[in-house]
Amino acid sequence: MKTFIVGLTAGILVLASVGCGVPASKAGSGTAAPVAGKQYACPMGCATAPSPGNCPKCGMEMVEKK
Repeated sequence: MKTFIVGLTAGILVLASVGCGVPASKAGSGTAAPVAGKQYACPMGCATAPSPGNCPKCGMEMVEKK
């Protein structure tokens, strides 16, 4: 049982680490005019950008860094 739990945990970690691997062609345009002095980041930690939009890797909406 312990081996099963360890294997399941390892599998979940592997799947979580590749979760941002969606091709950019499926991610949406993600283009917007840059806003001076602001930085935007993917909630999954895939990418950062100087303008709002969608993450080029996973397609999630970029959020403003505080």
